[in-house]
Amino acid sequence: MSQRKLAKVDSTYLPDSSLAIPGELVLALSERLYYPGRVVSFNSKTNKYKVDYASGHSISIERKKFFTRYEEGFQTCPLGELAMPVIMDHYENKELESQVREVYPILYAMIAGENDLSNRLEAFQQGGKARRSLAQRVGPGSFSREEYALINKSLQSEFIPDLATIKTSKRLGQKRTPALEDSDIPMKRKGDITREYSDTMRLHFVTDVLLPETVTRLTMRRHNISHAQAEEQIMQCKRDDHTDTWWVDDILAARESFLEGHSL
Repeated sequence: MSQRKLAKVDSTYLPDSSLAIPGELVLALSERLYYPGRVVSFNSKTNKYKVDYASGHSISIERKKFFTRYEEGFQTCPLGELAMPVIMDHYENKELESQVREVYPILYAMIAGENDLSNRLEAFQQGGKARRSLAQRVGPGSFSREEYALINKSLQSEFIPDLATIKTSKRLGQKRTPALEDSDIPMKRKGDITREYSDTMRLHFVTDVLLPETVTRLTMRRHNISHAQAEEQIMQCKRDDHTDTWWVDDILAARESFLEGHSL
């Protein structure tokens, strides 16, 4: 190989292979604080990543200046203030809660490895970029912010009740009571593929696997369409410029879940 070709190779950088570009959801540095952002491209000449921030501006930054949801810094970096619509406190929807419960048997079959039409379980188990890419396939579809939050809360209460109990107790100022040895904790059942996961990974499993599958199933029911059509409709909602804020909620909700789930 000629010296000119060697020089060309040496001056060209490669992106972090674990990142899903475009679309990786991150908390990225800007003015000494971190904000929700999406990695949209990589410049092989400058070795920097272009990040679109929730505020609408874009900055090219080094890899060390942002954290993905699977990195420790995601849980601890200082957040800047972000003006977002407030989700109604104490929102209730008994009909939706009942519909979510009807999806539980399908989710339990997925956890047991018996049914995974969307292949989310397989991607989660693969880890790396396959697992990270799941975040791009999460969204509320036609559900409101309040409905989406309620679905997520219902799933956490059912599938990771020990962590959900911690969060509720902290908000009420109650002392945490350890789960009894014979208590019914689905994610810890014998034969459960997630039984060896850390608390952080169990939270990821709910938000990246069970939540989107539940939204898909509810969308199928709401519009009387197929699984593939429901997934496409959810993705279409994400591409709509007027509703393309789902990812900001998702990042902030993930951050809050991890902090509350681990501050014991």
